[in-house]
Amino acid sequence: MHARSSFAVLALAVCLVGSQADAQGETSGGQLKLPENVLKEGSASADSGSVPVQSGVTGYELPTTMSDGPTYDSGAGGSYSGGGSVYSPSLGGHLRARYNTQSYGQPAGNLDLGTMFMQSDGYRSIFFDGQVTMNDESHIGFNVGVGARTISETELGFDAISGLSVWADGTSTQNENFFPQVGVSYELLTDLWDLRGNASFVVEDQTALGPAKPLGTLGYNGFNIVQASITGRDNAMHLTELELARRLFDRELWGFGGAYGLYGADSVETAGYKFGLRGYATPDVALQIAVTDDDLFKTNTIFSITWFIGRTRTNTPFHCNLQDRLREPVQRNDYVAVYQDSVTGGGALTFDLDGDGTTQDIRVVHFDAGAAAGGDGSFENPFNDLDDANAASQEFDVLLVHSGGTFTNDNLVMMDGQRLLFEGTFESNVLNHTVNTDQFGTLSLPETSSGSQALATSVVNNAAGAAVTLADQNEVAGGTFTGGANAIVAGGSGAGDPNLHDLSISGTTGDGIVLTPFERVVGN
Repeated sequence: MHARSSFAVLALAVCLVGSQADAQGETSGGQLKLPENVLKEGSASADSGSVPVQSGVTGYELPTTMSDGPTYDSGAGGSYSGGGSVYSPSLGGHLRARYNTQSYGQPAGNLDLGTMFMQSDGYRSIFFDGQVTMNDESHIGFNVGVGARTISETELGFDAISGLSVWADGTSTQNENFFPQVGVSYELLTDLWDLRGNASFVVEDQTALGPAKPLGTLGYNGFNIVQASITGRDNAMHLTELELARRLFDRELWGFGGAYGLYGADSVETAGYKFGLRGYATPDVALQIAVTDDDLFKTNTIFSITWFIGRTRTNTPFHCNLQDRLREPVQRNDYVAVYQDSVTGGGALTFDLDGDGTTQDIRVVHFDAGAAAGGDGSFENPFNDLDDANAASQEFDVLLVHSGGTFTNDNLVMMDGQRLLFEGTFESNVLNHTVNTDQFGTLSLPETSSGSQALATSVVNNAAGAAVTLADQNEVAGGTFTGGANAIVAGGSGAGDPNLHDLSISGTTGDGIVLTPFERVVGN
């Protein structure tokens, strides 16, 4: 979003939050109104000036003065919701739901469901905070943190909350990767100014690839089938962040600005700035809008809304003092920032060909009747005779016969698991030979050259004996056999589970196909 639009949205947010706060102020004449039940039996009279103030902590009443802590003025002025963190005294914590839009290092919006539990004596607190997160693409994450806050008088004579917390976060990405990180946060909170510092560090490998996706067509390289592919790549980034915030108009509205740095692997890093507004439209609904900008993620306008479930119930007074702010959620970047790009490749396709649980490259041995003699069977240097493969192929190879040729007086002896596939058009039908791959499932074999599928399948002519001798679990498909003694016969041990289809056999002096049983020994 352009900066001009960002400023317009910020202005709208000022009007919204400011108008809500003004409405609250008008109903009370700009002064805090305590509920009648604040005065309890046995307490000092209202005229004495020492009204007990309920601290918002379960079962605890905070006196106007404390002998072992800082002094608080229960009648002090302030914004209508006391730091925006007013909680039911009957609760030891809160539940919240938050949604925030796309941000730097977060390409989709995020929904958070969380809680915060706190124990406090009125000017010191410890807390636990946890939430689960789900982004717009249904990927799950989490945040867990513990921390402590203390109200004390500063050297400048005013009271402030200092807080320290540690965090563990986890984020799932659209590339099906998961990144954990640990973080630390420091806070210095006053009635007028806030200072925050955050840092987080990815604890495992910062880079990971997603699943490969086919890009373009298949091809051949050497004895391999290669598929151009594109793969999403995640680069999880360490983070440092510093923020300064100021209360505006003596309302529950804060303007903030700051800087951040992001540090990924492979020298992927950036620094940027942010500014924005946050405040409360009602005591249980918090809004924030921010603009961030850096060289890597560019300009982002981020909106978030938080609903504190059950906050506005009876017996929830507004105190307008620092002890209310002991319960504020920590303002921090609660996801793992990830920079995403993609890489292209063309690696060899693989599959567990023999079923032993080990993946092998899918090998293709090439035959081209028009090739020069002395080839090695690779795509670049194919054999020009079928029987060249008898001493130069392996079990489970694909023996691919290029279209449009004639092989004469050849005798191919197949090995277990091999497939003899003839490329091209057989009796007006373009043959579609497929292979199973680990990367992309079942794929059709590509053409060996442009238009080769439109040519007729090659012919095997006048073999001196049998043109093809079978072993165990062989496939022969698409060939035209003419003359010779036999087209296809079983080997000395028989033919096990042969798959013979799309064949034309004519002019043989003996039977075109001769099969004998194969005895397979199956282990216990």
